[in-house]
Amino acid sequence: MKISLDPEAKTLEKFRPYLKILAQGKLLRRSKARFDESDIAQKVILAAHENRNKWDGDSVEPLKAWLRTILNNILINELKHDGQQKRDINKEIQLDNTDLSIKQLVTSLADSPSERFHAEELGLIIDQIIDELPRDQKVAFILIRLEQEPSETVAKLLERSPEAVGGLLRRAMSTLKEKIQPYL
Repeated sequence: MKISLDPEAKTLEKFRPYLKILAQGKLLRRSKARFDESDIAQKVILAAHENRNKWDGDSVEPLKAWLRTILNNILINELKHDGQQKRDINKEIQLDNTDLSIKQLVTSLADSPSERFHAEELGLIIDQIIDELPRDQKVAFILIRLEQEPSETVAKLLERSPEAVGGLLRRAMSTLKEKIQPYL
């Protein structure tokens, strides 16, 4: 199935929660960052929309990789303009093509094109559910499960005990499982 980027950016809007999650994960590691993940996601969507004629992919995963590249470039530029030139920004922002492991698993289990399409749609739903979690649950989930930060690091960031962070993570996982169930 060929994915076209429509002039109204409706296709790109589906990826806003995904971009916010990625931006938040990258920005949370930088406690001094003064950026909002919604603003970063908006800039990515705008840049992708402006460059939609350069997009020639055929499925969701290449589109996500393209959006991650744009996201990383925007974050690097924002940090440079924020007076952070003294640091090696490339070391602080992982410029990788990793994706959320839950969605990779779901997609890898799909055998047919229709199952892959359903899995890709499910991935977008998972992004939306994660984006709607309460702030501290979302932070714990993103950093521990997706960015694989140690719970002690997250506890310091949230100014909570490691046990409390474990509770946040359990509640986030429980909410995710509960809200994803109707789509399975």
